[in-house]
Amino acid sequence: PLFFKQAASKLPLYEEAATLLETIDLSPKDARSKGAKMRPAAALLIDVFLSLANDVLRCLLGAGLDPIHPMGDKLKKSSQNFTIRRIQGIIELLLSAKIRVATANPSLTIDVLLTELSADAH
Repeated sequence: PLFFKQAASKLPLYEEAATLLETIDLSPKDARSKGAKMRPAAALLIDVFLSLANDVLRCLLGAGLDPIHPMGDKLKKSSQNFTIRRIQGIIELLLSAKIRVATANPSLTIDVLLTELSADAH
């Protein structure tokens, strides 16, 4: 997933995120602007990132995952690339982006988030 690719990348993966935002159509029928149409997809992307970050943190803390978790083995393996401090920082960035995406340009919010995640990684 994009979350793990971005966490390992030195550069923000703007193009991949933009493709995801344009592909996922969750826009309300009365959405008039491009931002209003992208906002639900951007919020979903942030929610997915938050869920993965939470799962990574659970692995790092030894709390374990649900045995039937569809990505359990990948998450356990990927969590070794993080420290508790780093994943907590990522969660803070994601929560901040979740607040911003409600009112700001969703595409720019995701770009800023990817830039912050990339900077946090190195």
